[in-house]
Amino acid sequence: MRYAYGDWRYYAQREMGVSEASAAVLWPTRAGLGRRQLRGPSAAASVRRQLGVWVEGLYEVIVDAGRIEALLIRLDSVHEANLETRIYNAAYDLEFVHHPSVYWALHNSNEVVAVWLKELGCRVRRPVIFSNWTVEPPPGENNSLFDIVIVLSKKTEKPR
Repeated sequence: MRYAYGDWRYYAQREMGVSEASAAVLWPTRAGLGRRQLRGPSAAASVRRQLGVWVEGLYEVIVDAGRIEALLIRLDSVHEANLETRIYNAAYDLEFVHHPSVYWALHNSNEVVAVWLKELGCRVRRPVIFSNWTVEPPPGENNSLFDIVIVLSKKTEKPR
């Protein structure tokens, strides 16, 4: 499942003028939650093909299956509760509905993704206003700076 969060007018409706862009960051505006079911394996090539948007880096993050399920239930419930506002955005191949929170500079998509990652048990440090995410892999591996796309995999064994 793919989820996205952003300003309703700018992101969901693709009204990308100066006034919409300014409104999206300067004061609280309506937010949208985008959703799309991805088919097939969670292999990088399959995910890239289905996203339909440019992706600089694609990284697998293995988290607890129960946490994934809880987050999906919460996001699905937001989506289902707002079906009457549903619109389809062909540019992103996402179905958007109104999100109950507001969007603006201090509560943007980066902040929401950080909340989702924390719910999954990931540690998020530093302010997340900008999209300069850094993933810190296990010791002995290299760090990477990228525009983030995460493929979640369920843990098959309990942590030691």
